[in-house]
Amino acid sequence: MSHVNEPLARHVLGDWGTSRLRLWLIERGEVAATREGPGIGALTNPPGDTLAALVAPWRSASETLHVVLSGMAGSRTGLLETDYVPTAADFDRWSRAARLTRVHDMPVAVAAGLRDESRQHAPDVMRGEDTQIFGAMQLEPALRAGSHLFVLPGTHSKWVGIENGAIARINTALTGELFALLHDHSILLKAGSAENADSAEHDAGFDAGLKRSQHLPERLLAALFEVRTAQLLRGRSRAWASGFLSGLLIGDEIAGMSALHASIRDVVIVADAQLAGLYERALAARGIRSRRFDGGACALAGLRQLYESVRGEFS
Repeated sequence: MSHVNEPLARHVLGDWGTSRLRLWLIERGEVAATREGPGIGALTNPPGDTLAALVAPWRSASETLHVVLSGMAGSRTGLLETDYVPTAADFDRWSRAARLTRVHDMPVAVAAGLRDESRQHAPDVMRGEDTQIFGAMQLEPALRAGSHLFVLPGTHSKWVGIENGAIARINTALTGELFALLHDHSILLKAGSAENADSAEHDAGFDAGLKRSQHLPERLLAALFEVRTAQLLRGRSRAWASGFLSGLLIGDEIAGMSALHASIRDVVIVADAQLAGLYERALAARGIRSRRFDGGACALAGLRQLYESVRGEFS
């Protein structure tokens, strides 16, 4: 029997990013269980097989389990490629572009992405962060009025301008991916003592990196090598150097976005606690006020809203 028109029907909501997949089983309007899996960029099996295996314990023969996914599930390497809706786009315009498919006999709705072509020669796109932004507006409706600037740190850090509830501008910084590549696959972190969980060392390095990012006459590419020389010549630990690399990259990202958005005074951060804390410190170092929303809570709120929008389309 189909329960598609019942608001309390069991269903699955999923935020599928590049690095990880988060799934929530919803029963009678509440989160009954959660699961995590690999991101689209880390899959070893086809996306449909991965999804089916993760939700298999939640399925039953007596009902149809509907699934709503956002993020990289709709990318070219994901489950089903969906359109990039042009900005400016409010929730209604964005949600209407979701596409339906079936995966292992499960009805699945996949959210669209967004594209910003307002700057000549500099188009930009995003998937997943849109869901979080609309979720933040659900959690705090006042964000639907006026102008706001969001930053959503992650593999690809997104800076998003909001105008009266519509996503109007998108700017991407490759900060998270660049940090991972340099940290794990370059020589920069191989000259110091073994990295450990010394948070004080990491924090000191992060603050030094932030300070250095505010004075870069030679630009970022030259300054990056100081991550290595600080270990070779100043006896810095690997934990300190890791923090310095993080502070240097985040600080340079904020410097660039401050130049692009000349009137930055307040920023809304959507991220997990650790990343949000780093960005709060980096923004404060430049005199920019910020407040944070939990990334998981925003994703869930946005997915709930998307489910309400598309559930009548399931068959």
